Amino acid sequence: MKKTVSIVLAIIMIVGIFSAVPFTASANPNYTYNVINDNEAEITGYLDSEPIISIPSSIDGYRVTKIAKQAFYDNDDIEEVVFPDTLENIGDEAFSDCSSITDVTFNDGLKKIGFSAFDSCDSLGEVDIPETVEFIGASAFSSCHALRYVWLYEGLQTIDGYAFYNCENLKEVSVPDSAFQIISKAFGYKYNASEETQEPVDGFVLSGYAGSAAENYAKNHSLTFNYLPIPVTVKMEKSMFTYTGKAIKPSVTVTDMRGDKLVKDTDYTLVYPKSPVNVGSYTIDVKLKGKYSGVEFALYVIKAAKNPMTVKATAKTVKYKTVKKKNVTVKPLTVKKAQGTVTYKKLKGSKMITVNKKTGKFTVKKGIKKNTYTIKVKVSAKGNKNYESLSKTVNVKIKVK
Repeated sequence: MKKTVSIVLAIIMIVGIFSAVPFTASANPNYTYNVINDNEAEITGYLDSEPIISIPSSIDGYRVTKIAKQAFYDNDDIEEVVFPDTLENIGDEAFSDCSSITDVTFNDGLKKIGFSAFDSCDSLGEVDIPETVEFIGASAFSSCHALRYVWLYEGLQTIDGYAFYNCENLKEVSVPDSAFQIISKAFGYKYNASEETQEPVDGFVLSGYAGSAAENYAKNHSLTFNYLPIPVTVKMEKSMFTYTGKAIKPSVTVTDMRGDKLVKDTDYTLVYPKSPVNVGSYTIDVKLKGKYSGVEFALYVIKAAKNPMTVKATAKTVKYKTVKKKNVTVKPLTVKKAQGTVTYKKLKGSKMITVNKKTGKFTVKKGIKKNTYTIKVKVSAKGNKNYESLSKTVNVKIKVK
């Protein structure tokens, strides 16, 4: 009896131990994770040894928005990483010391790369940071000795200290104007182990814009700075005009990427096309000068004007005595200001009255009966290079009495 009780007590104890540990079956058994709010998760670890990993966008119904601190730290099996569109934050030291990583595909939507996130990834050769990233943490890519190419885009705001430190093969970086904060030794410096000193990377060039944080950083760190042409936007009062018979030269406004308005004849000059009168496409050359450089172009179009043709119909009377013996010709239509060849087409009316296609003269045929006739005529002006075509329909009354 005592033995039976002991067995039962042992079973109860075992069940109690397991019931105290929550268990969640994962649809992605290769990854461990934490739930960080009601519907989001952070990846905390990787349980496999595959060389190419694609982080899932969701796990057990939770959106994956973060890679946790040291989630893949010191994993030498990983060679390539692809991040999901849902990811917003790569945590501190997340991939630090992953010496075999050669390629990382960052996602649009990523906002932050944490402290030492890819520190000492010795095989990583290039980094293309998406324009959604606002913050690159301290030492994020430091000691990536194979790193040769880095692309940064407008939208980046902060590059923390030592972000790309000790990357001796990284010889040039272009920094966007949006990066208003670049902390000490972020670029262009390496560690000299033999002398235990920090020194500039040989031949390193930092590219950026005049008046930018990048320019100040280069000056403060005694680095060569390459001035990039400051992007400008050219706007006209409008780009579509109608022919007037006079030269059309639109006014132009030029602003740079910071929204500063450029001053005509100081920052740029305008070269208008010769005789921009007739219908066609025209180009204005905006020649930049001073701290701005290059030539921009503004395009505008002069379209055809409406045809000013007017048509007046006048009732005509034909004597029956005359038309009884012979055909009678009258001209009841007066056309003015027509642009292009004018033609006439009878649409409706007595067969005994015809309309000359070219002259618009009406012929009342011999033998027509006494009556008042209504003739519908379409008058068309073909138009030309500077005027549109136009057609008008009029009714003409011919009285035979």
